[in-house]
Amino acid sequence: MKNLYKITRLLLISFVWMSIYGKTSAQEQKTWQWVTQLGSRSWDISSGVVCDSKNNLYVAGSFNDALYCGHYRGISAGGRDIFIAKFNENGTLKDTWTFGGKGDDKVTCLAVAGPGNVITGGILTGNVQVGKLVSPEPGTKLFLAALNDKGKFSWLTTFAASGKASLLQLAADSNGNIYATGAYSDTLAVDTLTLVSHGEKDIFVVKLSPTGNVTKLISIGGTGDDLPGALSVSPAGKIVLTGTTGSQFRIDSIMVSPGRKNSKANTFILQFDASLRAQWVAPVPGEEYCNISSVKY
Repeated sequence: MKNLYKITRLLLISFVWMSIYGKTSAQEQKTWQWVTQLGSRSWDISSGVVCDSKNNLYVAGSFNDALYCGHYRGISAGGRDIFIAKFNENGTLKDTWTFGGKGDDKVTCLAVAGPGNVITGGILTGNVQVGKLVSPEPGTKLFLAALNDKGKFSWLTTFAASGKASLLQLAADSNGNIYATGAYSDTLAVDTLTLVSHGEKDIFVVKLSPTGNVTKLISIGGTGDDLPGALSVSPAGKIVLTGTTGSQFRIDSIMVSPGRKNSKANTFILQFDASLRAQWVAPVPGEEYCNISSVKY
């Protein structure tokens, strides 16, 4: 089983190289430039890979016990902790950050925002220190944090959830504004803003300034079960969100309805302006269940 984990981690980083430097096919063979490995003796998950303007590669994920990469060794503070590793374009490890509390913490998404910030998001449990920033609130909460080009965490924003909640997608516009989406039940709150779910589970979309201040928080969904699929932001700030819905609902002046009677899919593509006002919706009809998991301007 331990060997299986090692193979998985090797394949992960190898695939990262293919994603960045080009696609391959049966007719076109590429030469591997480098392969590296990181992980622990236990279960490890990679949840995001991004490349900045200087061709530095960031890999984020979760680990148990101790994390090894080259000569680096990081120790978990309790249960499952979070790691971010930075490699240069030659595959050399440049820096590593780990954080977490005594409970289970995990990262679920990663994005580059502007020339100097890498944004990560996920779930924290209890009192957790992220760099020199502290999240003292008890219980489970969603988080977004910014890692600047000096290797320091410059801000940390948390969202209190009374029910189940998850942060699933991150994106940024050319001005460094950050957009994130996920799903929640019951309530979701940040600062003085609180959302209340209309049904079993709703979709939320949040906009943050480059300094981590929440400027808009909206809820999307009806009386059924609603989940986001993918998120993309244009340089001008147009936002496209895909998702699935369990029932008809309205957002602003837009009615989102199932694509076809008795359809199991109920999949949609929804566009917003930079202020998160809905502009148009396109249902994706289908007789069976489907979900759009990737979208790009």
